[in-house]
Amino acid sequence: MTRWITVGLLAAAALTALPTHAQPAIVEVPIGVRQFPPKAERGVMIMQVPPEVLVNGQVMRLSPGARIKGPGNLLVTSGSVMNQQLPVMFTRDPYGNVLELWILSEAEASAIKPATPSLGTVLFGTDSMSNTPRDDGKTPFHMLPKFPAQ
Repeated sequence: MTRWITVGLLAAAALTALPTHAQPAIVEVPIGVRQFPPKAERGVMIMQVPPEVLVNGQVMRLSPGARIKGPGNLLVTSGSVMNQQLPVMFTRDPYGNVLELWILSEAEASAIKPATPSLGTVLFGTDSMSNTPRDDGKTPFHMLPKFPAQ
């Protein structure tokens, strides 16, 4: 009998020693503006014949299981937005297909500016500035640049 009391006391002590999980802090978000993943891109969408969608003038495909969310964050069918030019935020899957689309409200469209290209994507200089010898297609054979044999 005392063994069961000891087991009961140990179980009660173990349950009270479990950590309690605190609730996450509430993040202040402006009314009418949703939070998007950091990898989300900004664009203008025109829904073609599904699964094709035109985003920023480029034909893309919706991935299997793609979700389109309207301004109220409710799911929208692709047929209900056919041939409409809509401002969107979107994410891609690893294959480059559109995984999620958020149709922006007017408040979100004015608050979220299109991304500017980073310095990593800007090309400095052109091919004409390069010092390497090159053939313009009009140079006679005997005047072509000589490259060292490897």
